[in-house]
Amino acid sequence: VPVRVTASNIKRMLPSFSFSLRESPFGGCKSESGYILKLKAGESESMPLSYTFKKRGVVRITSIKISTRFPFGLFMKGKEEDAPVEALVYPRLRPVRNGIVREQALSYEGISAKKKGGNAGLYNLREYTLQDDSRFIYWKSAAKTSRLLYKEFEKESERKVIIEFDNLSTVGNDEAFEDAVDEAASLADWFLKSGYSVGIKAIGSSVPSGSGRGQLFRILYHLALIRPAEGKGAPRVRVVYP
Repeated sequence: VPVRVTASNIKRMLPSFSFSLRESPFGGCKSESGYILKLKAGESESMPLSYTFKKRGVVRITSIKISTRFPFGLFMKGKEEDAPVEALVYPRLRPVRNGIVREQALSYEGISAKKKGGNAGLYNLREYTLQDDSRFIYWKSAAKTSRLLYKEFEKESERKVIIEFDNLSTVGNDEAFEDAVDEAASLADWFLKSGYSVGIKAIGSSVPSGSGRGQLFRILYHLALIRPAEGKGAPRVRVVYP
């Protein structure tokens, strides 16, 4: 991800010359370095750096390492400046390659279409979000109550899946658990982009069904923080069509 780093020379008179900036190394993150040729007294300069996070969850970044060979280029000098910040890293999204999931989805859509036909009636009214299509705002309610409500239709409400995640973990097999987290996130992304309402159900926690880009971020937030539940067994992800 791109991260913008700002360096400030807080000296009153003297400039700073030829120094590089890099995140102090730690296990959860790797960053490229930035370079500043000259920074006048009281001046600040910002630069974009690329950070690569190696694991999901809360990552605590502590300090920036500043180093220079100025003035003679013979010796490397450096120090660390405190720059604490926390980042929440989402699970990795991968292409959904499981043909069975795609076939199930297409079959489910075909059955739903036969049951309801082309004319869908009004199913529900809910709060409008920025991710919804403005064409389906219920304007009568907006005029009366100053609230924006969104119209859901019967056929739309049927395109729904629940991703069930058995968030169990065999001792010493963290990789399998992380793969399952990535799989749950990737399936949620695929179904939401395909127009489904998607919810997550895990052991001890859940995310209610919803649609749109905002729902994807709610699910990713939940999965970024999820931990193995108590119990024996292997992690497992499955798609349920209510």
